[in-house]
Amino acid sequence: MPTASDILDLILSGNAEKMADAKLALAALEAAGSDDPVAIALSCHVSASEQRFDDLRGFLRKIAEGDPSLLGPFFDALLKLGGMRRIAGILHRDGVHRTGGPLSGLLGLFHQTIYIRGWTVTKPWPLDNSRMLEPVQDRMPQACRDLVRRINETGQGMGEPTPRVGGEVPWDDGTVLFNLVAQTRPRRILEIGFAKGMSTLFMLSASDSIESHTVIDPLQGSAYRHNGVKNVTQAGYGDKLRLIEMPSSLAMPMLLADGETFDLIFIDGSHCFEHTIMEALFADLLAEPDTLVAYHDYHMQPVYAALEFMRSNRGWSGVLASDVVIMRRDRAQANMQDNYTPFATARGKS
Repeated sequence: MPTASDILDLILSGNAEKMADAKLALAALEAAGSDDPVAIALSCHVSASEQRFDDLRGFLRKIAEGDPSLLGPFFDALLKLGGMRRIAGILHRDGVHRTGGPLSGLLGLFHQTIYIRGWTVTKPWPLDNSRMLEPVQDRMPQACRDLVRRINETGQGMGEPTPRVGGEVPWDDGTVLFNLVAQTRPRRILEIGFAKGMSTLFMLSASDSIESHTVIDPLQGSAYRHNGVKNVTQAGYGDKLRLIEMPSSLAMPMLLADGETFDLIFIDGSHCFEHTIMEALFADLLAEPDTLVAYHDYHMQPVYAALEFMRSNRGWSGVLASDVVIMRRDRAQANMQDNYTPFATARGKS
């Protein structure tokens, strides 16, 4: 009987005939009751059965109570398959995005301590990766914490109800942003994508070192009715906020022309490939030598592809914590010549 790793190779081959063979072999593994982490990852990717979701929940709970090292093969298989969205959906349904959810932090349990497969960090790394998912509830000012909870639980903040849902960063990802700012203590932050201001509140409440927080969001007035501005002002950080209500394709060149640079840049915009790669390239130009650039939603294929380009051609590398990639540039590793280095556009492909 083929092993789970053999089946993974068959699926990644992209061959329709081999895919059929892989499904038959996987069914045999499932029938045998295999608890191999790679087999469970494969089952969750291929099958949408509630039984396999139950197996996943049981597996994650077992990991939480036992040896977290078993998560390695499981997540490595999922990253190759591009199956993080499905798993995130399962955990979201189980309440992992809410504070105190039954599986809260399990994604971070693995991601907070690893480097992205194939990436290396050549300069001394400024972060304690093991603390990126450290709870923040007791470190946030109460008024800000209550407001963030309200946005997280209801989708609304202090302003009038918005017609467009979404814009609430999951609590675990907000925790990463809080700890990122708390550890690095930046003075000037640039954020692409603002919505209801939830990620902004996580960052502004993390350190008193912040002098200015610039946000770019062309939809702040039209879609979100300035709720982001109202929420940040209600929390007491309005004097540090600068809103640029135009597309990042116009705002970022304007900032560059004005000679501005930033200590920390957080990109959470449209997530289209062309937008993400444009924002990443301008972030490269707006960065100081030790600037960190964080990207949200690494599980999304366009974000993955854009960051692979930055890694292979522009000398950026970093770590993954929850669903946030934190990167820093190493000019010594950058491809600054006319030649082009092929990069992976999909997990397991190039």
